[in-house]
Amino acid sequence: MFQPREFDVGQVVFREGDAAAEVFAIAEGEVGIWLADGSVVAVAGRGNVVGEYGMFGPGRRTATVVSRGKSRALALDYQRFHRFLLAFPESALALLQLTVERLITQRRAAGSGRRQG
Repeated sequence: MFQPREFDVGQVVFREGDAAAEVFAIAEGEVGIWLADGSVVAVAGRGNVVGEYGMFGPGRRTATVVSRGKSRALALDYQRFHRFLLAFPESALALLQLTVERLITQRRAAGSGRRQG
């Protein structure tokens, strides 16, 4: 079901604005999640999922993800990912929690940047 992918230091996993077709589960290493303005939104490591937003939105990447070192990920296309979430609803709840946590973190970071600037 999953396709293994390997990334070197600084290698782009995907870019903001690209067509989105799959989600990545980080198996080893870390990736940085960047916005177009150059700000780092988060760092995702082993056990984290990146690329899921594209499945629920307009089908475009909302951030750029770059490997912070040697890393491995398991890629799953959105059709299979959707079926997986339907088969394991507890995973859908965990994904929703992750998404909300990321949005809260982004909002806090944006708020602190406005106060300082």
